[in-house]
Amino acid sequence: MRCADGLDFLKPASDGVKAKILDLGLKDSLEQCGKSCKELNGEMKGDMKSLRAKWRVQNIESISREAQQQQERAALLAAELEKQNQEEYDDDRDLQLQQVNGEMAAHQLLLANCAVASDDLKQLAIVSVKLKDVYAEGAGSSNAAGVSKDVIDKLKEARIEAGKMTAKSGGKNQIGIF
Repeated sequence: MRCADGLDFLKPASDGVKAKILDLGLKDSLEQCGKSCKELNGEMKGDMKSLRAKWRVQNIESISREAQQQQERAALLAAELEKQNQEEYDDDRDLQLQQVNGEMAAHQLLLANCAVASDDLKQLAIVSVKLKDVYAEGAGSSNAAGVSKDVIDKLKEARIEAGKMTAKSGGKNQIGIF
């Protein structure tokens, strides 16, 4: 997994950005991204892993939207402070501008981490199924194997796996994900 599971992961980030993450209360959100990936990668299999991954993707996307909104607000405030500073310089305003720029950097780091975590979780949510050796012999026998259109539309990457399925003398075999 490539996503951060805590502040120790952020070695390349400046101490100021790490401090801002703590000040803004973003540490839990940052850690949630990494923990989501690690827990899912080791604890579950199959459909439950896929469903849990999709649910966590939604949670991380919610965190990401909130971070994006906070970053946009900080950017607007920074632009206004910069404009005021150009008209008339003020030390307090300049200090506030530096603080807002630090907040923007912290939110940007969280957004990047959310994107990586979401990407990792989406990979865990892929269903993989293969299909081979399907036979139908004799009068009235039939075989239908496939993945419903809804599933294909949702996953966009489905592989179906089944081996040595036979139907003889009027028997039927059907396999699918519905």
